[in-house]
Amino acid sequence: MKKYTPVDLSKIKTYSAKKRETKVELGSFAKTGSKGSSFKKFYASLPDFLAASSLKQVVSAIIKANQKKRPVILGMGAHAIKVGLNPIIIDMMKQGIINCIALNGAGAIHDFEVATLGRTSEDVGEGLKSGMFGMVEETLRDINQSIRISEDQSIRGMGHQLGHRLLQMKAPHRKLSILAAGAELDIPVTVHVAVGTDTVH
Repeated sequence: MKKYTPVDLSKIKTYSAKKRETKVELGSFAKTGSKGSSFKKFYASLPDFLAASSLKQVVSAIIKANQKKRPVILGMGAHAIKVGLNPIIIDMMKQGIINCIALNGAGAIHDFEVATLGRTSEDVGEGLKSGMFGMVEETLRDINQSIRISEDQSIRGMGHQLGHRLLQMKAPHRKLSILAAGAELDIPVTVHVAVGTDTVH
């Protein structure tokens, strides 16, 4: 086994913490809420750095876009669906806050499963081990049947097709589907698939 020379630490330089610029200071910490306080106060108390800062920037941009009558397009994958945010997203669609949604292929698959099965998101590790990942018959069959080229020229793409199919088949949980909400509200929900990246395509 090769012998290693110990690292020479004699040239390491340090400097005082007083001179270091930092992103986090006590004055910017979040404040705890009190009983009966509003969500507005809680939101205002969130710190203005990292994820909370990003959230505030997004909220501000959405408000400005709505005030200027500009469209708000939500680009998203499957994770928001898998953590149960569909009701909030659909409510924002109904209120006219979100005017278009662009999903990736996985987003469409999980949303379709939510609408038809009432559950989604299999254990990938176990599925890969057994060779059965992505082999749920109903999902594969129903999505592929739904996206076949339609003679109906009013259908405007995969998202529109899937959303209308969920409404036509009276999917039991369609009220919690972003695709179905888009079809029902006439809000574009586009699906951007890539061959080989999803279980269906």
